[in-house]
Amino acid sequence: MIKGIIFDFVRTLYDPGEGRLFPGVLSFLEAYNKQGIKLGLVSFGSEEKQRLLQSLGLMSFLHWVRVVPEKTPAVFNEFKEKFCLLPEDIFVVGDRLSEEITVGQGLGMKTVWIQAEKTIPSEGTVKPDFIISSVTELTGLLEKLRQK
Repeated sequence: MIKGIIFDFVRTLYDPGEGRLFPGVLSFLEAYNKQGIKLGLVSFGSEEKQRLLQSLGLMSFLHWVRVVPEKTPAVFNEFKEKFCLLPEDIFVVGDRLSEEITVGQGLGMKTVWIQAEKTIPSEGTVKPDFIISSVTELTGLLEKLRQK
């Protein structure tokens, strides 16, 4: 059962080309926050990224935010330990197979790759548990999994 979600930021929740959140992001976060799902975000960056997250209204929905120089297993484990969750109860959602998806899978978490472009994973790369094209598809995926 899903109890926590760790999101990547850029190209997962935020469209850097448009300088705004993707449609549906805030309503998704609000709905799952109300359901008691622990919501986290891990992103590369600095204090400037923290200010951007605040200005976009994300901080009121997120229970845990880390802006880091590198996405490591220790960072993802911090989320798991803070909320006393099992790895299989956590979903990691991101657009980079070689970063957040690899780390999440290595820790036994469920992974959801946002395949924004029509790229196909090359042979030998990590295979995500689920593939969607935008965060708006995540609601349907999670509801389907809850019914199983």
